[in-house]
Amino acid sequence: MTYLIEADDLVATVPGTLTLKDLDSDLIQQCLISTLLAPAHYTIAQILAEDWGHDARQVLGLGLKHASGLHTKTGGKVIKNVSGYDLSKIYLGSCESLAKIETASLRLEKLPLLICELSLKLERELDLD
Repeated sequence: MTYLIEADDLVATVPGTLTLKDLDSDLIQQCLISTLLAPAHYTIAQILAEDWGHDARQVLGLGLKHASGLHTKTGGKVIKNVSGYDLSKIYLGSCESLAKIETASLRLEKLPLLICELSLKLERELDLD
């Protein structure tokens, strides 16, 4: 599964079908972490649609598919200071009743270096997958 992690901009654009476990395991390799709080086996779309522990400010944009087949995008990959409605917030917590979440652009956080090194070392020693 391919997706884009922009480490310099602290943004990841991921498919809705990606699990939180898979996302976090890829992010830890770059000393990054998402701020999504949910069971590891949940997909990104489930977490966002069911309003599991996420801060709406961490969702920068969404790629959506409506029941009519229309594909739309809301937000983007950067934080903008503009007036108007942020349509991404309407779809968060909607249980995908308005549209199916296909992609999400998420704000990432940098891990402190010590925690990153310990996490990677522990992962190697325990051979976690």
